Amino acid sequence: MRLTHNLHVILKLICSLLIISGDASAQIKTPCTLEQRYLFKLPRQQLTGNGPVVFKMAAANNGQLAFVCCNKNVVFIFDTTGVLIDSIALPFTNCVRQFDFDEYNRLLIIENSESCIYRLNLPGHNFEKLSYNKPEDWYYNINKYFSRFDLSSIPAYYYNPNYIQESYFTRFAYGYNLYLSYTTGLLYQTNFNFIKRIGDKRTYEGLKKKDLWFSDLINNKSKILLIDDTTKRATYFDRSLKLITEDFVNEQSEIIDCGRGVTEAAQFDFAVSIQQDKIFGVNTFDNEWIYFSCWLMPNRFYTND
Repeated sequence: MRLTHNLHVILKLICSLLIISGDASAQIKTPCTLEQRYLFKLPRQQLTGNGPVVFKMAAANNGQLAFVCCNKNVVFIFDTTGVLIDSIALPFTNCVRQFDFDEYNRLLIIENSESCIYRLNLPGHNFEKLSYNKPEDWYYNINKYFSRFDLSSIPAYYYNPNYIQESYFTRFAYGYNLYLSYTTGLLYQTNFNFIKRIGDKRTYEGLKKKDLWFSDLINNKSKILLIDDTTKRATYFDRSLKLITEDFVNEQSEIIDCGRGVTEAAQFDFAVSIQQDKIFGVNTFDNEWIYFSCWLMPNRFYTND
């Protein structure tokens, strides 16, 4: 009788542990899952002409989206329902290298020769030329918050021109690949196999072990889109066709391959606005249409919301 009672207690304990383990597993996996919301589709011919789907995107804080294709040097401005607001011819024929809105919803553009920064003042069609003498200039023009940092004090990564892919050629010998969280004021940098938490000090003061988040997937070309410092989670774009979300505490990741089913060469881009609350981009395309979506993290991802 006593043996039966003990066996019953042990079985209950095992079942409880399995339930707890299952719940914990679900809690770990859920925050890594992006929620996709389909937005609209636009005719491929309109956006890319007869060329490949190689483009840049930017998101303004007034809800507008900008799109430019490499083989069609026109910037299209549309809202999040797909209504075309404007189209502006670019004053150059090269492909676009950098493409983003500043805090005043002016579009900043760098083409592949990196000769200057073009600033497009919307809703007009007036382009200004801004000096681009060093990589730091891009960040200082994007947002006044970057001016709180002495960016030149941050250790940069250096390029060996003999081993740079042509699409990544740059006239500068070094770069940063920085991400600024407007919620926390913290600055981050990506490099091969880790995200580096720079912090919020004006001058770089070195790192602690907790400031390095290691990854097998990230590199110095990855475009950081969202970071939650409290839970140490990040979503980034790997410069191909994939969105990657990593949980650096639990060492879990989710990869969304937007190129699944695509049978031709393409190069995507994804964008976030200064609100840093959702990711905008292309989820797929075919011969007739380009399909746009946004991606959101579960609410628990944002501890300050």
